[in-house]
Amino acid sequence: MTLNKHLKLNTAANDAMYRRSQEYRAKAEKEEQVIKPRCPECNSANVVSIIYGFPAFDDELEKQIENKEVALGGCVVYEEYLDEWHRNECGHEF
Repeated sequence: MTLNKHLKLNTAANDAMYRRSQEYRAKAEKEEQVIKPRCPECNSANVVSIIYGFPAFDDELEKQIENKEVALGGCVVYEEYLDEWHRNECGHEF
């Protein structure tokens, strides 16, 4: 398999995984299954989830980023450093 073909397959799989995770999170939030924690630094409830990997940048994601509804965590993922929540005001991640 060529590198280009491998990258395309990897990107397609990553996009599908991102869409599934966003759909699951949206459904869970709608059903109030996701309880957002408060920031351990300042006790603020203004926290958003962090997205890792190579998400598909569509209009919806760009709008969510602009509105500070999600935060990008980067494409290199190390399990021991994965934070799930981002505080909008101070930038603290936990």
